[in-house]
Amino acid sequence: MIKFKKELNLSILGLLIGCSLLPLTMLQAQENVVKQMLTDSVSLSQREVVIPIKEEELPVVLSEIKVRSLKWANSLPERSEINAKLVKNDSFLVVVDSLLFVVRRTNTKRVNVRGLINLELFWKDQRNKLKIERDGLSSAIKRLQADRQKQTNSQLDQIETRFVNDSITIDSRTESLALQVIGQQDSINSEVQWRKDLLLEGLNNTITRLIDVELIVEDIEQTLSERERNLYRHAETPMYQLDYKGFRLGDSVSSFSKRFGGEWKAFKSYLMSKQNILFLAIGFVIMIVVLFYWLRNRLNQKDLTNLTAFQSSLVSILNQPLSAALLFGFFVVSGFFANAPPLMDDLMILILLVPILQLHARLIKPDLMPYLWLFAILILIRFIDGFMPQYTVGYRLLLLLFSLIQWIALLPWIREKRILELQNKRLNRIIYFTFWIHWIGLTIAIIANFLGFVDMARVFTEALVANLIGIIILYFSCIVLIGGLHFLLGNTWFQRFNVVRIHEVYLKRLVSRIVVFIALICWVRMLLRVFYVRRSVENWLTSLLTDPINMGSISFTLSSIFYFFLIIWLSVLISKAIKVVLNDDILVRIPLNKGVPRMITAISQFTIIVFGVLFATRYIGMPLDQLTIIFSAFSVGIGFGLQNIFNNLVSGVILLFERPIQIGDTVEVGTLMGVVKSMGIRSSNIKTFDGAEVIVPNGQLISQEVINWTLSDRHRRIEVISGVAYGSDVHRVKKLLLQVLEENPDIMKDPKPLVLFNAMGESSLDFRMLFWTAQFDDWVRVKSEIVFAVHDILYANDIEIPFPQRDLHIKSFEGRFPGNDE
Repeated sequence: MIKFKKELNLSILGLLIGCSLLPLTMLQAQENVVKQMLTDSVSLSQREVVIPIKEEELPVVLSEIKVRSLKWANSLPERSEINAKLVKNDSFLVVVDSLLFVVRRTNTKRVNVRGLINLELFWKDQRNKLKIERDGLSSAIKRLQADRQKQTNSQLDQIETRFVNDSITIDSRTESLALQVIGQQDSINSEVQWRKDLLLEGLNNTITRLIDVELIVEDIEQTLSERERNLYRHAETPMYQLDYKGFRLGDSVSSFSKRFGGEWKAFKSYLMSKQNILFLAIGFVIMIVVLFYWLRNRLNQKDLTNLTAFQSSLVSILNQPLSAALLFGFFVVSGFFANAPPLMDDLMILILLVPILQLHARLIKPDLMPYLWLFAILILIRFIDGFMPQYTVGYRLLLLLFSLIQWIALLPWIREKRILELQNKRLNRIIYFTFWIHWIGLTIAIIANFLGFVDMARVFTEALVANLIGIIILYFSCIVLIGGLHFLLGNTWFQRFNVVRIHEVYLKRLVSRIVVFIALICWVRMLLRVFYVRRSVENWLTSLLTDPINMGSISFTLSSIFYFFLIIWLSVLISKAIKVVLNDDILVRIPLNKGVPRMITAISQFTIIVFGVLFATRYIGMPLDQLTIIFSAFSVGIGFGLQNIFNNLVSGVILLFERPIQIGDTVEVGTLMGVVKSMGIRSSNIKTFDGAEVIVPNGQLISQEVINWTLSDRHRRIEVISGVAYGSDVHRVKKLLLQVLEENPDIMKDPKPLVLFNAMGESSLDFRMLFWTAQFDDWVRVKSEIVFAVHDILYANDIEIPFPQRDLHIKSFEGRFPGNDE
């Protein structure tokens, strides 16, 4: 009976596995989500260890298996939960099917660029939702499979095998318990298989819709790319051939309302899907408003002198804290919303128009106010122009009006350069050059509109307003960021750090450059988007950086090379920054022996750079074990031509750890004597007392004899020889010389200065003065002062200072000199 039960169970189990493998095979062609699950199951079963079961332990083992199976069965998700999940998934798929039916009947070739962008964003959002559904179903299936694998009991399999082979004898009670456990296992497996089959069916349907949506998105992206490529070549009917009799203003208004209503519904749907981000953005804007009011009050209490240009501009802007906060806050929160519809950008610009007008009303001259209001009118026209149906008579006329207003408004600016006078002449020239470029672009737009190149005319017409909006927002954002960071660096809390206090000017300049660089990147991206070439440029850059370049058997990409050098460059910058922080702010506060701070700094720098190189090498895909080839080649190079360089490098490391010479020491190497100004890994810089800077290889500092005058301290012994005339009281002279040495504050008391009677010379009685000074750098001055004092005290005490003299004795005699006849 047990044998028959076993065979029946095996048959049912084989049938269930076969049924489960059929949908798995279908899904494997579409999505590889179940393959990993089966692989994990096999690996788990291969690692399982089977322990033989004794006959007397069977009842206990069967009871434990029964309890574990019941616990697992209770932990399985309810059928209602599975059905509810699948009903929700099916409802969403029905909506997707209806949307797919509509979009497949839409001719995307006749949809304008703005409409295509809206379609692209909408279907990308649907794709993300489908991916979330797919991942949820896939994870549920994996959990079921993993739980089932954990509950698969090798002990029960062993018992069944022994029943089949009649290799075990048990009583009827144990047999009944075994049959119950086996039946329980079969029932649970059936429940698991039922749940998994349902989830697999939902997963299959979801993946099918996901593939359809992927194709729709790909089709829209290709249409957009093709439209952008042909943007400046697409021609419609010239304006002089249009049928103006059929034009009705009411039709244009009706089309505007219809298109705006459609985008408004999509915009509300987008906001509903981003509620959490929306609340976060509102909270962020409120926080920025409070912060700006607080900053204004704090700055009014400070002494606003010696400010940078950005700090002064920030103070002026903060006179209108609400407008400044709204302008900066809305600009920042625009980055919170990824893949936002174009209507959101248009509404954001309309909202920002109010603070822009209010801020500029206080910053510009009164005679420029008409241009400011004209700018506001142009933004409104641009907003209306975005919802007009393209290529119609009303759209063409509105576009022509839009171009002519800008063209006429720019004429005074390019004819009278004194309208805008800025202190920065270079910025002044850039602005006027930009005006000229835009005026030429508007001229091209007007001509293109007449000739029928509507897309070209629209791009050049909207470029000026869009560029001005972007520049204004980026300009105020740069002022807020740079000015705020400058005030932050000047804050008393930051001034506690030596790094900030010593390098404040450099840090302010660095902050300004970084923020301006980021602003330039944003401006370039905005220009690419305005001229509808961003997608083409990004595709070109992606292809350029990611396409493999083959050189023989070596294959690489430009992006890997770029990131390789970028990572190394960043590691070098970080190492330099850490060096400055350690030297100026950390190690100076810790009592360390001379040379230890430099060693710690050098090791830190070297470690960061090495990790940067290893990370960069790993990033480009080169296995680290292949670096041994490079090191082997390097060792061969050392053997042939790099012996001296390698010797100097090793000597640099020895100098770093032994520290016989440090920066600032006065050393004497051969005939060279000077102060060590810098020490590198290969060579050191010694500045002589004559002002010459000598580059000395580190190998010479190790192999040659080096005299370090300041290794342990900066004390120096000085010797002065002084002589007095014969007949002077030598004991009195000794007291006077000791008095000179004791009265000089630069002479050390310990060791005690000495005055020695050195010798009785040919012309003088010589005294030798020996004394120590802690002013090593000024020992020449100290010696000169002692010589002056010795002269003065000897002269004041009427002690003669002799000079070399010779006595000539002339002996007279009578007679003639030999050889003189006269």
